[in-house]
Amino acid sequence: MSGARQSLPGRPGWTDGLLIAGVTALVFARSLGHGFVAWDDEVLVRDNAAFRGLGWVQVRWMVSNVLLGHYVPITWLSFAVDHAIWGLRPVGYHLTNVILHAANAALVCVLAGRLVALGSGWDARACRIAGAATALLWALHPLRVEAVSWVTGRRDVLSACFLFAALLAYLKAVEAPARRRAAWIGVAVVAHGLALGSKAVVMVLPVALLALEVYPLRGLPADPRRWADRAHRGVWARLAPFAAMAIPGAVASYVGQGRGSGMVVLAPDRWFEKVVASLGFHIERTLVPVGLSPLYELPRASDLRALRHWTLAFVLVCIMGAALVLWRRWPAGLIAWVWYVAFLAPVTAMAHVGPQITADRYSYLPILGPLTLVGAAAGALVVAARVGRVPPGLPRSVGIVGLLLLTGLGALTWRQQGIWRDTGRLWAYAVTATPGCVRCHVSLANWLADQGRPEAAIAHYEHALALDPARSDLRVNVGLALMRMGRPEAAIAHYEVALAQVPDRVAARVSLAAALVAAGRLEEAVTRLEEAPRFTSPAALVDYFQQATAAQPSAPVPRLGLYQAYLRVEDRARARDAYAALAALHPALARQAGRPPPDAAPRP
Repeated sequence: MSGARQSLPGRPGWTDGLLIAGVTALVFARSLGHGFVAWDDEVLVRDNAAFRGLGWVQVRWMVSNVLLGHYVPITWLSFAVDHAIWGLRPVGYHLTNVILHAANAALVCVLAGRLVALGSGWDARACRIAGAATALLWALHPLRVEAVSWVTGRRDVLSACFLFAALLAYLKAVEAPARRRAAWIGVAVVAHGLALGSKAVVMVLPVALLALEVYPLRGLPADPRRWADRAHRGVWARLAPFAAMAIPGAVASYVGQGRGSGMVVLAPDRWFEKVVASLGFHIERTLVPVGLSPLYELPRASDLRALRHWTLAFVLVCIMGAALVLWRRWPAGLIAWVWYVAFLAPVTAMAHVGPQITADRYSYLPILGPLTLVGAAAGALVVAARVGRVPPGLPRSVGIVGLLLLTGLGALTWRQQGIWRDTGRLWAYAVTATPGCVRCHVSLANWLADQGRPEAAIAHYEHALALDPARSDLRVNVGLALMRMGRPEAAIAHYEVALAQVPDRVAARVSLAAALVAAGRLEEAVTRLEEAPRFTSPAALVDYFQQATAAQPSAPVPRLGLYQAYLRVEDRARARDAYAALAALHPALARQAGRPPPDAAPRP
């Protein structure tokens, strides 16, 4: 079964794909008016000069960094090309995302049609309908919005483009004569490598290919005990290079996330909740695409008593059980389930990264398996009508309903894009869609504070504190907002609570001292800063206050901290300089801090 296949009974071409790509681009055209949002866009693109250019310095950075925990040199290269054309105008980055998603829609149309043809033997018309239905349902669904309308979603749309190309090349290799098979496998391997360089989630491609070899390619028998037979060595030879690439890709992803994004290993109960929630979420939201949010926060504590977890687990077990029971009669069901689980596996591991339990963008690849079954059902209806198994008018009626469904999905997708227009709209929507999300309230509060609206910011900071009272950083943020409002006494109370929770946090101590100075409580300000060496080494304090004074040369409190730190390390000469700078900025605070040290030995 590992040799060349016969020509497919129905071979969907690219015309349908190009039409679907055009429709997809029109539906997502609203994204072109969006800007960068304060949800990684600013860190990755807007404020990041490292990727801007196509020279050796930039390329070396692209292939060596793991910014925010992702090793994605190909994605960085795509951003560099965008910058070469558009500079920092957001429209160009969004245009690339839209073009990539439209191209993916075309690739999905052809890919799904060919897989259905291989599994069914239907004629070209039925396979074309199956491919088109799959692509339209997949491409126009609101769950795709996050990957397309968010500039940071480039990783998803770009990696998927190369992945779909790899799959099509692999199918071509399976069908090709022996003399051309190696060339097509080479194309598929290169495409897989480019996909891995765009996002590591495609590391599971070998699992997906293995499943496809069982059905619909039938290169391997249904009984795994026979996979090692000599007759199937050609299949393993095809799969081997993909596995060889996936292993280092997985290692690079694990190492990168461990270094760049605060990876944690979840306890078994929390991991169970994460797996169930993620697997169930994408099926549930595909069926009912409402209440979508940019952030579904990982719960702060496990709650295995929640009925929802066990209900979802029961439904998932039923789906898997049905797929296993029907395997002999309907192999496509189990293969679609394997595809779904495999492409979600990298984001449901016990090694967890980020504040989210799952995300809309995580559905970009996994849901394609189940949606291909829906597309195949549309093709089956056409075949059934042709042979008289269903009324002749039924396919047309179903087609009208399908058209209405796609129109509704397109309208929801158009509306969903609007929330990604700018930072304010994004987080204002998020706190409505997911009101229990602490980070959503914090992000909205940060934006409101930046817009000069401290009172509104404080309301969301306090809401976040009510959800998670242990967040000392939120106390500091509330204090900063109160300081902007000229209410230092109120700010002091929040800083005191924050410092009680994390006494070694120098920034909170400095903020408290600044509020005390603003309230005229200079002696307390000096005392609170003098307590810092109890929790932080004097050398580290010197480094901190050197940076703080460089960033805020006219702020007196960092000068006070630097003066005290120099005294602690017995650098009296620099302490005298720091005292003089403090006295020039705030004479009363300098007098409260004491007298400058006596003459010291020359500086080293």
